Amino acid sequence: MNPHGTQAYRAAFAEWLRRGAPIEIAQAEPTSPAQPNSTRRYVWRTRLDDRVRWAHAANEGRVFEWAAPPTTGHPGDSFGCRCWAEPYIPGVTEFAHHKLSSNVAPFHPNLLEFLLQSLRRWDTLAFLRHFYFGGGRTVTLNEIGHLAGIVDRYAYRIGDVGVLRRLSNQIADEARKSVDGSVEYEFSRSYDFGSVHIAHGDATVRGRFTGRVEDLGQMLAVRGSITFRFSDVFTDPVSIREALSQDDRAVTETWRRLTDLGGRAYRIEDEWTSRFEAEVRKDARSSDYKRAEP
Repeated sequence: MNPHGTQAYRAAFAEWLRRGAPIEIAQAEPTSPAQPNSTRRYVWRTRLDDRVRWAHAANEGRVFEWAAPPTTGHPGDSFGCRCWAEPYIPGVTEFAHHKLSSNVAPFHPNLLEFLLQSLRRWDTLAFLRHFYFGGGRTVTLNEIGHLAGIVDRYAYRIGDVGVLRRLSNQIADEARKSVDGSVEYEFSRSYDFGSVHIAHGDATVRGRFTGRVEDLGQMLAVRGSITFRFSDVFTDPVSIREALSQDDRAVTETWRRLTDLGGRAYRIEDEWTSRFEAEVRKDARSSDYKRAEP
């Protein structure tokens, strides 16, 4: 039984808002004799749309304790927050969470580094300057101050929910196929990152998840790590080459020299990682974490 939305839960949540009392909800039937009929933990849920603020989107699917609030506060604490807390019942409540590496997290642990990254953020002139005087040297997103913006768009802003939620569904489906307790999943796709800066246009993010699956009865516990790799090419100032050919291999060397307009194309690359943890139902039909139907 999921108590979220019941009168008991609403009353308990209202009591927490008034007095900070831990949410304790009686279950109709305990899931096991040893399990207490209450919960002091919850799963952070967002509205899964593009209005969710970055720091709250990063909490989606994560288990917290009422007695130990995250740095964002509990769901509903911040002005205008539409997030909600689903009581966490071990063996019953599903969750899936990506913890991004610290250099791209919503709250950068090193304030000085965060400020330096903001100061070195490239504008259009900087991209052109490197095109003409950089000698074709590859640059990283971190070097040009665009790493956090790219990760934010990729993780939470593409479509309504970002890529991470869909990736959770894909990993969950791969975990259900596991026969030896291990799971791997590779992915690759191009996305429009023009909202971060027009220079990025369509860039590719590819990656690989490696982890383990543990059988919990009706549930599966999935844990592992993901490496994401971003790849793009700044070709020419007016994007002639990109407009005429999406396949760089089809562009002749002569055409490259003509469209370089006196400069030299260069690659923009970087990578970041995340830790993934989830508990999902074995039966995909009753799970919130599964690939969407075509």
